[in-house]
Amino acid sequence: MASVQLDILKREYKKFTILELYGEISTHSIVYFRTALQKLIQAQPLNLALDFIGISHLDSAGIGFLINLKKMINGQGGSYCLINFSESLYEMVEMSNIQQIVKVFHSEEEFQKGVNLLETSKEKIIW
Repeated sequence: MASVQLDILKREYKKFTILELYGEISTHSIVYFRTALQKLIQAQPLNLALDFIGISHLDSAGIGFLINLKKMINGQGGSYCLINFSESLYEMVEMSNIQQIVKVFHSEEEFQKGVNLLETSKEKIIW
């Protein structure tokens, strides 16, 4: 069995839980990742941002997981977005059209501006 090559650091920004990801999101790490996220999601409706700042590899299983995660989080009354893709990872994301399903921010600064804009408009977050 291959070892899991994914580290997750948790932090908060306003109403969002941000998970900084380091390593790979692949067939080998999905079970570990899903288990970690299910604990968070079951605790309460969650506004989640996955920060790809340290992700070096994302395979098709990882893309599928990110799409299914959207359904899981929305089903619990939460919201979900992705931030900080490297250029090569963003090309893969673009080819998969995930940005039509999940809100994608190119940087944390762009994400923070989006959150601040939502706060001033008082609208429900529906990413």
